[in-house]
Amino acid sequence: MTNNELVTIKLRYKRPKENKSRLIEKVVQNELAAQTSNNFKFASTVAAFGMRLRNSPYVGNTSYQQIYNWGQYAKGNDSNGYRKEFLDLVKKMTAH
Repeated sequence: MTNNELVTIKLRYKRPKENKSRLIEKVVQNELAAQTSNNFKFASTVAAFGMRLRNSPYVGNTSYQQIYNWGQYAKGNDSNGYRKEFLDLVKKMTAH
């Protein structure tokens, strides 16, 4: 896997009446971060926080501090202060 590789898709198939399979391989570059909105990034941060709280195996070794940092980065426009309030809650968890 290269630095900027998001995923490699490999597909094998056989044409009708053929005995040998063919391989198609496609590398998808990670260009999502630059195109993703702050709303999407912040929603992902909230999801990661929920998974961390539940000790989900899908969150891996992601720490509350990492989640807080992601949220700070993606906070964007927070005219009602809800995102700040959420981040204050995450910050409290970093002490545990």
